[in-house]
Amino acid sequence: MCSSSSVMCSSSSVMCSSSSVMCSSSSVMGSSSSVMCSSSSVMCSSSSVMCSSSSVMCSSSSVMCSSSSVMCSSSSVMGSSSSVMCSSSSVMGSSSSVMCSSSSVMGSSSSVMCSSSSVMGSSSSVMCSSSSVMCSSSSVMDSSSSVMGSSSSVMDSSPRQ
Repeated sequence: MCSSSSVMCSSSSVMCSSSSVMCSSSSVMGSSSSVMCSSSSVMCSSSSVMCSSSSVMCSSSSVMCSSSSVMCSSSSVMGSSSSVMCSSSSVMGSSSSVMCSSSSVMGSSSSVMCSSSSVMGSSSSVMCSSSSVMCSSSSVMDSSSSVMGSSSSVMDSSPRQ
């Protein structure tokens, strides 16, 4: 349900065995929006990946904004049998640029549920690389860079799942 939108996606690049991949990346519900994302690059074995990255619901969006730049790297887990649930860089304002790399998990038997860079404002640019998972036997459910606002821009490269 969009008009005049430019969508360039390379989603779900999977390099693994015995994995179930369900990906719905860059779902755009708005007019005049430009979305460039490359989501779900998986390098692991025996993983169940369900991701819905770059879900954009806005109108009149453009790329590259500045001011109020947030750079965070939260919940870096290097271990086994860990459950990571994080919601980092929740921006509720205007004219903000968010660059975040949350939930980098290097272990086995981990469950990662991450919702990073949830932007509810106008004139914002989101560049997110969330939940980089290199492990085996992991269940990953990611919904990164969900933008709900007007005049926002999303450049999402989530090398995830």
